[in-house]
Amino acid sequence: MSSFFDYFADKNALVLEAFGAYLPSALVKIQSYLERELENTLVPVGTVENFIDAAGNKSRGQKYVIHNTADMIRLNFTGSGRVESLDVWSTGASADIPSFHIEVEDASIVQVLPQIAELLKGKLKPIVLDVEVLVNEDLLQESSGKLSDIVNFLATGPKKAQEIRNEFNQYAIRQLEQIMAKNPETVIIDATGKYTITVTPDQIDLEGLGRNAKVSVTVGRQETHIAAPKEAKEDKQMQDRIPPEVLFERFETLVRMLAKGGWNSLIVVGTGGIGKTYTVDKVLKAEGKTEIESGREGGHMEGDYAIRKGNASPLGIYDLLYTFRDKLLVLDDIDSVFKNTVATNILKAALDSGSKKRIVGWKSPSTFPTLGMTDEEIQDQYDSYDYEKRKYPDRFEFKGQVIFISNLQKNMIDGAITSRSIVFELFLNQKEVLDYIENRIGGFEPIGEDAIKLEALEALREMTAAGTATKMLTIRSFQSAVSMRMTGEPKWKDLVSYA
Repeated sequence: MSSFFDYFADKNALVLEAFGAYLPSALVKIQSYLERELENTLVPVGTVENFIDAAGNKSRGQKYVIHNTADMIRLNFTGSGRVESLDVWSTGASADIPSFHIEVEDASIVQVLPQIAELLKGKLKPIVLDVEVLVNEDLLQESSGKLSDIVNFLATGPKKAQEIRNEFNQYAIRQLEQIMAKNPETVIIDATGKYTITVTPDQIDLEGLGRNAKVSVTVGRQETHIAAPKEAKEDKQMQDRIPPEVLFERFETLVRMLAKGGWNSLIVVGTGGIGKTYTVDKVLKAEGKTEIESGREGGHMEGDYAIRKGNASPLGIYDLLYTFRDKLLVLDDIDSVFKNTVATNILKAALDSGSKKRIVGWKSPSTFPTLGMTDEEIQDQYDSYDYEKRKYPDRFEFKGQVIFISNLQKNMIDGAITSRSIVFELFLNQKEVLDYIENRIGGFEPIGEDAIKLEALEALREMTAAGTATKMLTIRSFQSAVSMRMTGEPKWKDLVSYA
């Protein structure tokens, strides 16, 4: 029986692929909540899997690795999208036998997320918890206290909303509003804006606002994986596509993690013109990294990362890797390297995660021998050549990192590269591109001209609905449409199909 990590190696799951598939919207919310509570990132692994549990029931689930740990969880859901249970794998667990299974009786799993989060933070063991939950599932039960705890807290004296949030969290105010609606005049907001209780806690009626539920943790049992159905049209209709905002949030998180030394390589593939390069640059700068704007290739340059675009030959890639051998190198739209065997072999050595030292080497008329030379001597030899006739060391240690940004499909990239990298897919359809632009309308130039930008966006929506677009819509299309609108030409809308 294969181990948990053997299974991952077989499936390339250690690549930790984030994805753009269809998922129930509840999964996205639960993932976001657990990430906040665990103060860690849940990285989706692969796609939704189908399995038969120990009781013979068919189910579906999405797995997530808890970053920087050996633990994995799977959120299991029904065909209607209702999340019904959670499985946990710990170090050494078999791929087809979870370490623990968590399920809830008399409530939805989202209503007891605080208790589940606490269980995941500690050392899991078989246990049954009797917990109080809210009837109103929309709150996601994100407050850490019971309704009675909130009432007793108010009994100690008038409290500002922020004091209540600090004691519990932001959702405690919404719970308090439920209490106030059921108990008029017993909890009021006084003239100073503070919440005040006017009776004793035992006089406040909490019946019907909460109920008991059981959270059970049991030892996991054998399960059987089954192939996903070829046709899942009915499932896609019941599930929601992951919102662009969530995909970009995950994208930014992966870039931050890499910037903190999480791994050697990140491959971002997706729709062109949606801001992939801009996002990488923005996140790196927010992390305090400085860009290397220019400088002689191979020389010592100040800065942390460099962005290089365009085509590159094998020699060009070798040059870039040597130049930025201890930096973060962002290769933007240099897709030619994925189609060249020599360039692929060079990258394999630079990205190898299995060795302590990543030695890149190449014997050619364009390189010089380095055997017995120190790093300083190698650099001096390199610097001695004229720029047009320069040669490169025939071997060097690469200590840097690489981010690839491409518009290619993932399966068009050599598996030797993807297996050494984190792979993130960011493909948006036309509607998602437009929705993403609308949600971030204020961040696009010209700043302060939102009305004009909304007019341009609406013109693009009308064009899309009419089917008159002449090319794929991107953020660049939107910016061109805004420029057209700002010219003041009366028939500018007739031309947005060329944007």
